[in-house]
Amino acid sequence: RLREIGTLQAVGFPAATVRSLFLYEGFALATVGSVLGVIGAVGYGELMMYGLRTWWVGAVGTTMLSLHVSALSLLLGGAGGIVSALLCVGWTLKTLKASSPRSLLTGSLDTAKQRGQAGFSRRVGVLSPTLLAIVLASAGAVLIFSASFKWIGQTAGFFGAGSLLLAALLCFEYGWLTSNSRNVISGQGWWPVSRLGFRNATYRPGRSILCIALIASAAFIIVAVDVFKRDNRDATLDKKSGSGGFPLLAESLLPLYHDPNTPEGREALNLVPQNGYVPESVNFTRFRVRPGDDASCLNLYEPRDPRILGAGDDFIQSGRFSFQESAAQTREERENPWLLLNRDLPDGVIPVIADANSMTYVLHRRLGDVITVSQSKGEC
Repeated sequence: RLREIGTLQAVGFPAATVRSLFLYEGFALATVGSVLGVIGAVGYGELMMYGLRTWWVGAVGTTMLSLHVSALSLLLGGAGGIVSALLCVGWTLKTLKASSPRSLLTGSLDTAKQRGQAGFSRRVGVLSPTLLAIVLASAGAVLIFSASFKWIGQTAGFFGAGSLLLAALLCFEYGWLTSNSRNVISGQGWWPVSRLGFRNATYRPGRSILCIALIASAAFIIVAVDVFKRDNRDATLDKKSGSGGFPLLAESLLPLYHDPNTPEGREALNLVPQNGYVPESVNFTRFRVRPGDDASCLNLYEPRDPRILGAGDDFIQSGRFSFQESAAQTREERENPWLLLNRDLPDGVIPVIADANSMTYVLHRRLGDVITVSQSKGEC
């Protein structure tokens, strides 16, 4: 489009008229694009809702999902796209004011004034990005050091240090791309070809560093997510693991009145040795279940009456699972926060222990909050 602008200016069109023509054209294209985008957004949203109701119903646990479309949100989204497009067109046309029709006809913006500004910015920019890279790398090293000594959380240290080191490398790369090193490329083989590719990347350093940043950020996120995956094959029997040391979980439709850990209970429940299974080698931990709403992330709605498990003394004394936070006051309670369930609280309040993520993001509660659950004869 540079040659078109140069041709219009060369035949006598004023710069204001040229800008108006391109703004009108941009407005027309942006309007058509926004309308198509709004229609596509509604169609895509409806397709996602259909998929959640049918193909992926197991992930959400309900088929009562529908798409809510607001005319105001669609109007604002379409108008925002049009305004953004016009701002981009206007800003681009403004940057062309310093270019002569001759340079525009050649499709180049490399005027004498711009060459001087580019040379100055490159001379200054070689040092500034390098210094900034050193500062960011030093800050990343401090976060790594702090996380190693557990002065800060390991997750915060990992992502903070990784982001700072990534930014430092990008600054260093930008300083290298904007340097004035232009040695002659000669020879044959893979190395001269590689140098030619690097030389081409310096032609538009801003675009090159943007592409590098996008690919590097995506790679960082993918690697970070994969690194935080834990191999639980060796942790299934660890009492402090996420499973509490229970390799199997079973739920019965009827209450188990007999203790499966005793010979009498196993006999009453018909747990007899068969196919290499020895009941005496298995330890059972029983819980009483009060039915209620699912409080996991699979429930898209806020549970009003969450399901509650009642633990026995054997489970409380075993000290399973690790705690993120508790209201422990004594040394025994800090070592085994499950002992908090034996507290006698005033006003008939019953102490409970909840999964940290479910309590924060599903129940929207904090430590010390009160949850009111309903009963058939009122509330408690």
